[in-house]
Amino acid sequence: YLAAIEVLIEYKCAKEKLAFVKDWLYKNMDENGQWDFGSKANDKVYFPLSDSWRDKENRKKDSTERVMKLLSKI
Repeated sequence: YLAAIEVLIEYKCAKEKLAFVKDWLYKNMDENGQWDFGSKANDKVYFPLSDSWRDKENRKKDSTERVMKLLSKI
């Protein structure tokens, strides 16, 4: 889902049409202001910044980085 949004956000009309994504992402942020896609989210398509997602903190950092980058474009 996020990969599709990342592609679509590059179009001029996307910011208006994808405004709901911003709300959805913020609703799924944890109490520490981070996101965690979970270990099953490692689909081998998106390359994480960390060497391994086995460590929950690495996974949270990578997930948060990806969401923050997307939010900056919306």
